[in-house]
Amino acid sequence: MYWLQFYCLPLINYYSQLLNIMIIKIIAFGQIAEVTGKEFTLDVRDTDSLQITLTEKFPALANKKYALAVNKKLITVNIALSENDTVALMPPYSGG
Repeated sequence: MYWLQFYCLPLINYYSQLLNIMIIKIIAFGQIAEVTGKEFTLDVRDTDSLQITLTEKFPALANKKYALAVNKKLITVNIALSENDTVALMPPYSGG
């Protein structure tokens, strides 16, 4: 996996700048990661379009509840995303 990050990510960043694509890193946990995989990237501008894109790409997410955290901060409203943002998809959790 390291070689992929070392060789491919610089190329992805270079071409995304040329094509005016904004790549956002997505990290998934728990049952969400079982559907989407642990890490991937998407070209989205805000969290509402992220959720729409996730449902289109992964139809199984339509029936699952999850929280969004942008740069380690939980969010409940739509916010704009920037090139260096990391979004975490977190399933419901319980404490005890």
